[in-house]
Amino acid sequence: MLEKKEARSLDLRKSVVNRKLIVWVFGIVAVVSLVMWKIGNSGRGGKVAGWGSVRVRYELQGTPSITLRASAGQEDKEIADKLRKRVEGLSGEYAVGVYRLKTGENYGFNQRVEMPAASIMKVPIMTAVLREAEAGSLKLEDTYILKETDKRYGSGPLELLKAGTEVTVERMLSVMGKNSDNTAPVVLARMIGWDKVTETLEKLGMTNSDFEMNTTTAEDVVEMWAKLYEGGIVAQDHREMMWEWLTESIYEERIPAGVPEWVHVVHKVGTDAGVWADAGIVECKVQSTGEASASRVKCKVEPMVVVILNQGVKREEAMKAVPEIVRMIWDYEISE
Repeated sequence: MLEKKEARSLDLRKSVVNRKLIVWVFGIVAVVSLVMWKIGNSGRGGKVAGWGSVRVRYELQGTPSITLRASAGQEDKEIADKLRKRVEGLSGEYAVGVYRLKTGENYGFNQRVEMPAASIMKVPIMTAVLREAEAGSLKLEDTYILKETDKRYGSGPLELLKAGTEVTVERMLSVMGKNSDNTAPVVLARMIGWDKVTETLEKLGMTNSDFEMNTTTAEDVVEMWAKLYEGGIVAQDHREMMWEWLTESIYEERIPAGVPEWVHVVHKVGTDAGVWADAGIVECKVQSTGEASASRVKCKVEPMVVVILNQGVKREEAMKAVPEIVRMIWDYEISE
């Protein structure tokens, strides 16, 4: 992500007033500035460039989103408590949101706590690019000449390409989903403009998410997936392309690892220092070809959104906890 810098200039000139008064004024300004600096740094922080880690924790207040409805009952509250207890004693903090796409029922915990979005923010960027393609601002077959300064390291094949290589918009979208490429979102967001991504966040109902700081909430991510599933955000053919880019990625050790291998999962992971997250749509339908087993035929779990965000976690703990949380959710849903 492009780093946003703000420069301030202060024009100091000689004054004819008493020197003691000047000393007092400067002293007061220094104290006030120090206090304001501490307040600003205590509320939000982190690295903007490259979507670095952000360590924030506060519960957002206000009217819940229109997509999330009341929980189905006492059983949902009990499973939510069990999910919360699963992460008690672990490092960092977790947020979990489960949303049944057919009924609108949901459960979870810490769903309105702001946390790092990490690479989950690539889904709104992907959506924004497709919307611009539909508006005629660009074409998926358009090419971009990669620059050395474009490269963001950590994940994805584009960082390995030589500067001067031509890549299509469609390829950048594909590797952003399949490989969670870190260079592609930087280039694509710059191509269409940050304002278009921000507009798309609003279209997706992500009212408590911040593109610049790369933060979101479990509630917002649920909204995002629900609106994409329901349709109307992008054209049907483009949504099918998105679903292809966001399935069977190179990172299948989180939500997909917590459900049977034949279950269809459209998802996007988020990884950073202290972040091991995942979010997507889980559908009870055969993903691979072959003869359906009895368990597949009997499976009546309705499509659902599963969101697991975290921050400040130890990776070895999260690598075990995240798929176990998903497994708990799956076992609960098939028992309904």
